[in-house]
Amino acid sequence: HMIQVMPLMVGSISLALLTATGITFILIISLIPTYLQNHAISPSFDQNIVVLSVTYRTDLSSQNLVKIKNITELNTQLAQLFRPRQINLLITSYDFIISKDISNLVSIQCADGSLFSGVPLNLRFTLGPAQKQITNSQWKKYVNKLLNNLQFEYKKFSIIMSSITDPTIIRSVQLEFCSLEKLSPDATNTLITDKIRLNCPVAILGAGIAGSHIAYRLGPRFKNNLCIFERENYVGGRLYDLDNNENIPLAYSSNPIIPFGGMRFYANQPVVKQLIDELNISYYQYDYQTTLIKTRGKFYTSYNEMCSKSYTNLDCTDDSSGMNAQDQLWVKLLEEYGKNPASSYNYADVNAFCRYVLGDEATEYLRDSFRFRADFLNTDVYSYMEFLKQDFNLVAPIYYPHQGLSQIVKRMLYNAINFNQVRLYVNEPVVEINENIDKSYSVETMNYKITCKQLILAIPPLGWSNVQGTVANEIKSTKYFQSILPVRTIIIVNYWSNRWWENSILFGKYIDRAWTRQNCISFIEILSQHPAKRDMNVTKTVYDDGLCVGMWSDLIARNSQDDMVEELLRGLKGLFTDVEISRPIKTLTKIWPSAWHFQRSNSNVTNTELMNWALKPIGRFAKTQISLVGEAYNIDRSGWIDAAIKSSLASLYSQFNFNNVCYQNDAAINGNYCTENFV
Repeated sequence: HMIQVMPLMVGSISLALLTATGITFILIISLIPTYLQNHAISPSFDQNIVVLSVTYRTDLSSQNLVKIKNITELNTQLAQLFRPRQINLLITSYDFIISKDISNLVSIQCADGSLFSGVPLNLRFTLGPAQKQITNSQWKKYVNKLLNNLQFEYKKFSIIMSSITDPTIIRSVQLEFCSLEKLSPDATNTLITDKIRLNCPVAILGAGIAGSHIAYRLGPRFKNNLCIFERENYVGGRLYDLDNNENIPLAYSSNPIIPFGGMRFYANQPVVKQLIDELNISYYQYDYQTTLIKTRGKFYTSYNEMCSKSYTNLDCTDDSSGMNAQDQLWVKLLEEYGKNPASSYNYADVNAFCRYVLGDEATEYLRDSFRFRADFLNTDVYSYMEFLKQDFNLVAPIYYPHQGLSQIVKRMLYNAINFNQVRLYVNEPVVEINENIDKSYSVETMNYKITCKQLILAIPPLGWSNVQGTVANEIKSTKYFQSILPVRTIIIVNYWSNRWWENSILFGKYIDRAWTRQNCISFIEILSQHPAKRDMNVTKTVYDDGLCVGMWSDLIARNSQDDMVEELLRGLKGLFTDVEISRPIKTLTKIWPSAWHFQRSNSNVTNTELMNWALKPIGRFAKTQISLVGEAYNIDRSGWIDAAIKSSLASLYSQFNFNNVCYQNDAAINGNYCTENFV
């Protein structure tokens, strides 16, 4: 019987692919499946309807940014090429969709086993018989004839892409058959949702440091059977760097960068350092020179002087080991916690614990002398002290990659894609994760419906907000997931016409960091004190993790930056009182909804329990089937990239049976870090 169809939307797409030599643009064109308006019919031979998905290689230049402006014209040309009526078939649905929200970096494996990287053309269409009366045997004959044509007779043909906006593409384009899929009878949802089906035996959701590290390590084993999906239009998560032109640098780029996320690592973080050395990433050492702190209306460059002059009844001298007054307070907290860790649950948060152990005045000194704000409020004491035990062991030297920490992710994925044919899809937020009857998984992104057998969930907690489905909802409902506390931060970077900070007589010209709780600058890092960035005249003027996050968010959202710049200048002049500061020549901002993570107060979940849960988040699934990875699930190392890398190492060991790996002299644990000891 007659089937009515409803066409869906048309848009446009482009993607810049990371390469060592330049920018590659990939165009994906996919046909909309039919919307069966009157009857939800599952396609099969017996019902005289078939749904086909055909992929062709093209010889389109990968250097061109292309857009389709006349879909009807392009459809007509392709229909003339297929000539289905000659074999008594009628295309009942034939249309293209190019979503404005999709950018795909793909490596395609064709039916003959060959690999294709370039600009593929994907057609999906519904066919029915061209004559009213047709036997089942005739129908099968016609369909098989078309299948044969698509694969062999039309193995190579040309189409005039006159509907392309770029004038360099108005030419004959060669198409060569790559693969053909006859969709199964249960493809009704595909017909309705217009999503392209993918089979990815192993799927990684999230291309931050943890997900990318797993892709890098699993690439040699799974090759093209491994897919990684990222919701943003870039990879790296919070490892986010921009060059002076506000572009995201490519893998192996040599351009100077400004970091908007993670930027440094310690020499005694061997998990990080060995990976950076393996990827041949160069870095430099920088030792902090002068720190300026404003508190209670006064300015200090010494912790002990600040303690003695602005606070009362405190011991403000170095101890016998040379430890300053601030560090002595941290040690006192750790000692009190160590006496009876379970008693830490008696306190509402870290701030309350500090006031109990240290007293009000010492707590105020500790909070004023410490550059981070979120650590104290609404954070679980037990979890935080377990983190602090490790974090307190980190000591200089500190290293900074010349082209930024984001090079770790970019180079890992460059290797995974180019040498192991791992498939990467960006701009693909996950919308649903479900369990199939056979215990495989069905994952839906904005444009794909993916079937996979093994799943690595490298999605931070806030990234799950809009993810639905049986698997997603079960994970989100657990006490472990709900214990995680995201820390919202604001980054504001300024470029200046001169290095005004060098003109300070009161504090000297070597100030590289300053912080205060008395205005909304909160914490400034003068990046151009680094010799590698001296001529850039750049500061990370605001690094705020709680003091004025709401205010900065509101100012950033305004149409003009004028009010934000005025607030920046007011705050800076409150810190650097003896220098003249002109307006910045450029202001860049970044809001991180979850820059790092702690545990919520009263969570009653230990960091170890949280990490073990992440390795097997749903009890009825085998540990080889599913895991969660990322800094958020390894809060012992909160805020550092080694949290994410160690989380991925644990997943590789537990889920994929990788060998135990040991790293010597890991300062955080004061010994050797071996994967088997943390699984």
